[in-house]
Amino acid sequence: VDTAYGQLAWTLRSDPRVAVLERSNALHAEPPEPVDLVVIDLGWTPQRLAIPAALRWLKPAPDARIISLIKPHYEASDREPRPSGKGRTNAPKAVLPDDEAERIATEVAASLPRLGVRVLGLERSPILGGAGGRSKGAGAGNAEWLVLLARHDAPHAP
Repeated sequence: VDTAYGQLAWTLRSDPRVAVLERSNALHAEPPEPVDLVVIDLGWTPQRLAIPAALRWLKPAPDARIISLIKPHYEASDREPRPSGKGRTNAPKAVLPDDEAERIATEVAASLPRLGVRVLGLERSPILGGAGGRSKGAGAGNAEWLVLLARHDAPHAP
């Protein structure tokens, strides 16, 4: 699901197991059928909005999972006022210091059970967000975290 068009890699687009839903908002789209895995990489959208939408797509099975990319620079803009120039506030800060990014990611992960999920793991992504993920310059982008989730009401997988 993507609000854009033509962004999905050809290998995924041409895979018969993949249903491509472009020009769609994942927060409002209805799933064609429940799935075993939901992977989330959203900009400008906090986890508190993304996870409930993902649960609509997820099968009610013990091994169904959500993997979501926590982007602290967007979460911070949702939770903590910060100046961003030209009179705007609450826009993402260019690059958060690592300790602040880690604190925010940990707080976000700790808040997710209130949304109906269990946190199974939290790991720092090896890829920096924004331009830093594509650039070779050390520290050029924001640190991001991958969180592994299961439905809170699903029985524990063996």
